[in-house]
Amino acid sequence: MFKGQYTHNLDDKGRLVLPTKFRTDLQEGSVITIGYEGCLTIYTADGWKQCVDNLLSKPMTNVAVRRTMRSLTGNASDIELDKSGRVKIPDYLLSDAGISKEVSIIGLGSVIEVWATDRWLKEQSVDKADFESDAEQ
Repeated sequence: MFKGQYTHNLDDKGRLVLPTKFRTDLQEGSVITIGYEGCLTIYTADGWKQCVDNLLSKPMTNVAVRRTMRSLTGNASDIELDKSGRVKIPDYLLSDAGISKEVSIIGLGSVIEVWATDRWLKEQSVDKADFESDAEQ
């Protein structure tokens, strides 16, 4: 289970060091793709398979299913940890998420979110303001 938040910087080659606590679960491979609210999402190999299997179980005649499948799989990229625990994030994903240097890495249970830190700070303030009413739902 992924939890906590960490701040790191991209290196000059667009690589991101992932927290040591997260690396074990990503050793069998992982996938990064667009996420919600403007972040990127990293899935374990098993988590990615479950996500895609869930979408494939829905009728492809439904336009929302097709759009979601296109967005998730069309923007997905396999990533591998190097010996230093870094991953290379494709430039098109960095651009989509507004990431240039400072990154916030958020453990979200079964997935990891990767945010441009300025976006994360804004999102976190919204999340905290709505926490109680969201929790009731």
